[in-house]
Amino acid sequence: MLIHGTEDKIIPISHATALNEAIREEYRAEPFWAMGKGHNDIDYNFAPYVDSVTDFLYEYLGEYYDTRNRGRKRLSRQRSYD
Repeated sequence: MLIHGTEDKIIPISHATALNEAIREEYRAEPFWAMGKGHNDIDYNFAPYVDSVTDFLYEYLGEYYDTRNRGRKRLSRQRSYD
């Protein structure tokens, strides 16, 4: 899973998008482009970031992730960030 700020001045977003395209389709996870964020300034309490990482863990770790989280409810993929 790629996570990258769209306003990163150290490593341009174009590097992340090129890397994403280079990953074979069967191994490519949905990237998270942190809109308006730069290099190392994504707040770890930023709901879209947390939800994206959580979805990735559920998708690729499945039942193992469920058991490690001791039955916590899975978050819905339908989200609104007002």
